Amino acid sequence: MKDYLDFVKDSAKNKINKRFANSSLEHARLLTEELIMSAEKEVLILTDKFTDKFYSSVTPTIKKFLKKDYTILKIITICENSKMLEELKNEFSDKILIKEVDSNFLPKDKQSNEVINYLINDTNGFRYEYSDKNIDKGIVEAIANFNSKKETEQLRNHFNELFK
Repeated sequence: MKDYLDFVKDSAKNKINKRFANSSLEHARLLTEELIMSAEKEVLILTDKFTDKFYSSVTPTIKKFLKKDYTILKIITICENSKMLEELKNEFSDKILIKEVDSNFLPKDKQSNEVINYLINDTNGFRYEYSDKNIDKGIVEAIANFNSKKETEQLRNHFNELFK
């Protein structure tokens, strides 16, 4: 795990344009935290479930990001019962925009037919999760990159179209 953590931190710090995989919940947490902390002004999250199980572990990082000047967090989710989301909305109401949607509104991955989840930041970083069918076993399948302008722009355009 230390090698993975070192690689993630180095990729974030040096804004390396290289795709890499994430296969566990711990990998997902590390990537999510580094993407949030490497953002300068904006983080966009599209997630079917803003679950407390996962987001409680990254909430301190989200709060640290939102305490910086001129930052904003935008979220698209179907989740209505998240204690973490309510806590964040209460503490940072002027810095969080949330669009709650029906599950049919969210896009699905063509191969797995599962709802797509992704996070992007304003510095061309993203994490794209295409399968969490084995999440109860601690396995999630995703790709990430800390400096892919093309892929991040595509995801950002998609997010903005859905957020309207």
